[in-house]
Amino acid sequence: MRGFLATLPTVVAVLLLPVTCLADWVERQQPLAHAVFVPKNHAAGKTFPLVIVIHGNGGQGNDNRIYKSEPYARILADPKIQDRQPHFIYVPQCTGGQKWVDSPWEKGSYAVDQVAPSASMTKLTDTLKGLLKEYSVDASRIYVMGISMGGQATWDLLGRHPGLFAAAVPMCGCGDPTKASQLKNVAIWAFHGAEDPTVPVASDREIMANLDKAGARVRRLMAEDPKQTPRDKHIYSEYKVGHNVWDKAIALDRYVVPWLFAQVRTPDSNRN
Repeated sequence: MRGFLATLPTVVAVLLLPVTCLADWVERQQPLAHAVFVPKNHAAGKTFPLVIVIHGNGGQGNDNRIYKSEPYARILADPKIQDRQPHFIYVPQCTGGQKWVDSPWEKGSYAVDQVAPSASMTKLTDTLKGLLKEYSVDASRIYVMGISMGGQATWDLLGRHPGLFAAAVPMCGCGDPTKASQLKNVAIWAFHGAEDPTVPVASDREIMANLDKAGARVRRLMAEDPKQTPRDKHIYSEYKVGHNVWDKAIALDRYVVPWLFAQVRTPDSNRN
């Protein structure tokens, strides 16, 4: 199998439903518990971006509750944001007793090619494939973001499927630094705490440094208020905080959200 988009057109087929569809969350249980926010009038002959929001450790289960507590899921579903930029939101829930990535986050970096996708990650991607066929998703504007264990999952997805995503926002995660050169076409705004005792900051530092070496021109944006939405494609923000750097990222939502939706997957991206 060549990947998610190998057999799909650039714009996924529109779901044939009445054009007056209202915005709402849809909860489902298979292949894993997940919720999908469906924008209003999503079947009116238009396509919309899709944002995957991945929770951290402690959100595991099968009750679909996680979309109600994930900060960025709530932010992105806000009617004011949806009115400006209608989009789908996919919030998967890791099965109880499992992890998104079967590599200890406390050890930081790992080799994607030496770690098989976890059972929950496999179900996450299987669900995603179904959503891309079911809904009117703009395949050039698929985004992923995650916190902690979800930040690790964000990097994992990028390492395995670099050509699928237009942009990513990993927060206090870790990944495979050797895959950085494959991510030049993916817009990335990564956040990490310099004093993180849970997930080593060294992993994000190395990934972003390798992006620099690959010619991605990473901007180090350490200001707690950048004053305007950055236009850079690759950004690294590190603050003198512990593990909960997501507080900083959430406080910057007025910049992160427009930055995210400004990103479009370039035609020469690898279609994995």
